[in-house]
Amino acid sequence: MIHLVHWALALTLFGAINWIGSHAKPSGYISLSVFVKKDEAPAFNFLFRVLGPIVFVVIVAAVFYWLNWDRLVEGIWRVVLYHLAFRLAFNLVLNRALLLNWGREVLIWATSLAVVVPLYGYVISVRQYLLPDAQSVTNELWVIVVLFIYSTLNNIQLKPEASAKRKGRYLRNSYKALQSKYHNVVEYEAPDLFAESIIYTIMVYESFNRPRAVQFVEHLLFPWYSRTLGPMQVKTKNRLSAVESVRLGARRVAASYQRARKHVELYPNYEATGELSDDQVLWEVAAEYNRDDNYVRDIRELNSMVLERFYPGLYREPGVIYNASTPNPPLQTDEGS
Repeated sequence: MIHLVHWALALTLFGAINWIGSHAKPSGYISLSVFVKKDEAPAFNFLFRVLGPIVFVVIVAAVFYWLNWDRLVEGIWRVVLYHLAFRLAFNLVLNRALLLNWGREVLIWATSLAVVVPLYGYVISVRQYLLPDAQSVTNELWVIVVLFIYSTLNNIQLKPEASAKRKGRYLRNSYKALQSKYHNVVEYEAPDLFAESIIYTIMVYESFNRPRAVQFVEHLLFPWYSRTLGPMQVKTKNRLSAVESVRLGARRVAASYQRARKHVELYPNYEATGELSDDQVLWEVAAEYNRDDNYVRDIRELNSMVLERFYPGLYREPGVIYNASTPNPPLQTDEGS
């Protein structure tokens, strides 16, 4: 019974931490992502992940004492351990191992357990010790010291090179895996390499948000659970295999791409120079696939990364136009293959 309650608390904690983190981005919170992001608040992110679960346990233990459910406080430090294990399993099941900073993850685990275990043994497990001691001024002194250290560390900005390497490895592995499975379908449906890069961009992005395990569940529960299927999360009324869903998604992107090109050809810049704005074409294709502004922004950013690594002949710095009359260069990758 106690273990079930603690597992339920760990699951609740997992959801609470994610919700609070998503609303703490103005404070510098950084979430796991395929995009390279500079950690502007390393102290906040580290302490939030370490102390957040511990504060949760302290509050829950105080509530249990207040309700006279003292027995549920026994071994409540394990909620932190279960939460860490659940978060690790969640990222592994969603195939995000390459995105994790394993050194930092181990440090967070070690620090969290090193704090919560003795805290439980000396304070939380003793009912009368859980409330703050108002008789000692030393408590306030240590609060000042901790706030000073926190403020100092928060002004330290870490270099994003290591994060960029992890994102690059994840993107390369994800792209290679998708290309090896669906290259025949994509090459057949895509009118040119730029359109092909957009198809793979959408596949990588959707597969990050809906990994294979989730796609498998969606396929089993279709159409009651979801109306989108496969690596490209295509909207459909019929149950489709992964290959069929990619074919349908690629076909839709290709048709959208052709419409976007014809639309952009009406722009004054094309009439004057005969050159298309690749960014405008990409924007229209992404917006037609999913009209959410954040989705369009993410696809544009991710496509730039895909072009730079796997289609260097098509890559342009943001704002540079794409000459549609130039033949597509041969496909290349960052490994020279």
